[in-house]
Amino acid sequence: MPDDKRGKVNSGNLDRKVCAIIVTWNSGDEIYKSLPAIADQVAEVVVVDNGSKPDQLAITEDAIKKFQNAALIKNQRNEGIASALNRGAEYALKNKYDWIITLDDAAKPEKNLVEKLFSAYDSLSPQDQEKTAVIAPNYANLKGPVYPAGAAHFTITAVQTGQLVKTAVWKKTGGYKEDLFITWVDHEFCFRLLRAGYKTLLVPSAILEETAGANPVVKSVLWKKFVVPNYSPNRYYYMYRNSVYVYKKYWRLVPRWLLKNFMSEVFSFAKIVLFENQKLKKISFIARGYFDGIRNKLGELTKS
Repeated sequence: MPDDKRGKVNSGNLDRKVCAIIVTWNSGDEIYKSLPAIADQVAEVVVVDNGSKPDQLAITEDAIKKFQNAALIKNQRNEGIASALNRGAEYALKNKYDWIITLDDAAKPEKNLVEKLFSAYDSLSPQDQEKTAVIAPNYANLKGPVYPAGAAHFTITAVQTGQLVKTAVWKKTGGYKEDLFITWVDHEFCFRLLRAGYKTLLVPSAILEETAGANPVVKSVLWKKFVVPNYSPNRYYYMYRNSVYVYKKYWRLVPRWLLKNFMSEVFSFAKIVLFENQKLKKISFIARGYFDGIRNKLGELTKS
């Protein structure tokens, strides 16, 4: 890759070798949330398009042309988030980037997100720096920041969007698990890192805006407010299937976290029953997901 394609790294990032990966799929104008917000924080942005329709891909291509340090990888079909992230990471590794930051089209990182993530990393001891493979931000949905304010700290896992990941560790640990397709790719990766002796650093002060759901709304019951994501039946299939697979694989490693997440899934199921449309279809897909997860049947969902 020619040197003049890399652009100039924001001076606040101390000239780190960072490549941002943005995964798109029929994103349209959503690309204008993530691409402009991250382009001047990193050396290069590689957009991995997962087989978008021609008119949607054209919007992405036009957006990329506006940025000197942006490149495009085009998949012929939707290969899932894990596969797309791996293609982007392979690109970053080939071009000698030390770090990747993983994003989707609708994610909007704050102006100094990368700088804040590295600042927290730099405050660690050399021993902790060596073992830290992921630096993750806080993220804000319709209710505001998900994690409470506080100092950076090590955590068991974190949401994939906005994660800074060492490319060398990504390669060493086998990358993202592609047959999960979508959902739980982040948690499975972090658990695998944890099992290998690596750490995930959460930085609550670094904020990334992220839409949680296809058409999310905020609902209230008594004093509690919560987000109803209104995901598609297919999405719920992957969420519940992959959770079963990960529960079985990592329950000895992180039993308390998984138990807490199981209770969260029960609450999520209640929200579907109470507030979402296509209830019966979604319940049917969830049941199929649980059954396939028990059987270790992964990969892309096929019509039955």
